[in-house]
Amino acid sequence: MTQLLSVQGLSIDYLTAAGWSRAVSGVTLEIAPGEVFGLVGESGSGKSTLGLAVLGYLPANGRASAGQLLVEGRDVLKLPRRELQRLRGARVGFVPQNPTTALNPAMRAGAQLAEGLRRHTNLSPAEITLRSLDLMRDVGITDPAGALRRFPHQLSGGQQQRLTIAMALSCRPPLIVLDEPTTGLDVTIQRQIIALLQDLRAQHGVAMLYITHDLPLLSSIADRIGVMHRGVLVESGAAPALFAHPRMAYTRELIAAVPDPDASAPARPAAAPPILTAAGLTIGYARSGLPWARRPVVVARDVSLTLAPDETLALIGESGSGKSTTARAICGLISPLAGEVLFEGRPLAPRLRSRDGADLRDIQYIFQNPDASLNPRQTVAQVLERPLSMFHGITGLEARQRAGTALAEVELEPEYLDRSPAQLSGGQRQRVAIARALLAEPKVLLCDEVLSALDVSVQARIIDLLVRVRAERRMAMLFISHDLAVVRRLADRVAVMQAGRITETGPTETIFTQPTHPYTQSLLAAIQRIRKAA
Repeated sequence: MTQLLSVQGLSIDYLTAAGWSRAVSGVTLEIAPGEVFGLVGESGSGKSTLGLAVLGYLPANGRASAGQLLVEGRDVLKLPRRELQRLRGARVGFVPQNPTTALNPAMRAGAQLAEGLRRHTNLSPAEITLRSLDLMRDVGITDPAGALRRFPHQLSGGQQQRLTIAMALSCRPPLIVLDEPTTGLDVTIQRQIIALLQDLRAQHGVAMLYITHDLPLLSSIADRIGVMHRGVLVESGAAPALFAHPRMAYTRELIAAVPDPDASAPARPAAAPPILTAAGLTIGYARSGLPWARRPVVVARDVSLTLAPDETLALIGESGSGKSTTARAICGLISPLAGEVLFEGRPLAPRLRSRDGADLRDIQYIFQNPDASLNPRQTVAQVLERPLSMFHGITGLEARQRAGTALAEVELEPEYLDRSPAQLSGGQRQRVAIARALLAEPKVLLCDEVLSALDVSVQARIIDLLVRVRAERRMAMLFISHDLAVVRRLADRVAVMQAGRITETGPTETIFTQPTHPYTQSLLAAIQRIRKAA
């Protein structure tokens, strides 16, 4: 059988201050038409580098030092720029890990989705509009016409990811590279996207290179799986055989680290007065045009939550339900239309204007997307030394030593201190963001999908870190996540959010074993279906 993608002995290097550093070493793999090849491994293992190379994307400091990379028989590494532009989108689609940096903030979603269709198809403007609406419905957007009119910042993280998936599917390329395509999506939308991808493969013979750290989800779609470790493809084989009889110790560690959604929830701490209270929050955004001429769009309505010291409250729900918006209002980044937020019994300063450090230090936010929260012009050392200087007055050598210790806590080597965020993988950037928040020594930590970019082995260790830090510092956490297995392992209580409203709140064990709201029941049923498919 002719291989759609053939990678033969591929090695990729990056030029650093210390010289050339190897990111991918001698990788060989093949993908046939209609086949799904899953690629797993911890962050920094070279998965995304390999995926980008398939489309001819190598940064200025990158080089392919050995091997071939053939797409439909043509060596991508030797194609001129014009041929690469014809290849991308039409013959090879791409779904990036981080939609925020992939989408143009100055273009509406509809214009970005139509761009590839105009370039690679002969569809009329009316046909492009109809195709765009169909694509948005296919990826689970309930208001496709409204979403196409919005700019990326007016979409939730999950909606942005669904838009990039629609863009990759728009021209129906024979091969799609998916780099963590369902990272920001809840389990129900994950299941819809997987079903959509399976239909595309069945109907059009679409092949996929599916890069992810979500092993249960990958097992439900991949025919074969390759495991990467430190740039080397250490093991590959048929998906059922690899899961049942992994040969390498590293593969066995990855499989063993997958959280068990049936595990018992942690014991709840003793009741204590809340450190943070959100009472009757209604939150909205101004519509496009004159802000005084139109009523705001309400995203969350009548949201009430409490958070005690040394407690973890998980906020779950589908993307676009208002979880992140609620967290931003709680920490003062957004002014609510109604309601109030109390921190230690006093109203929270609006937009955290207090410069004495009281609010800025005590409430720290770890954003879902580290690319948007880390300064690209600063080194990791500068990123981590800022909270030490700002909140603790620590500078110079002591600050660098503390920054190195913080990196070690999130399992990064001290050598990363002198790198910029662009020189790190997505998972490594997120670990830096977690380290920065912890250096402030906050009383409340707001975690917005902070584990979604991390592989399961690192997830497990970061969860242990958060549990330990919470216990040592009596730190409260609001933990936003769509990964219900992680929620059950970490959270004391769970609040379920749907369409901007809290539908159910209770102890974690009660929510997982005796859910009363139909929406909660559907979320739990979705994860069970994914596990059965695996």
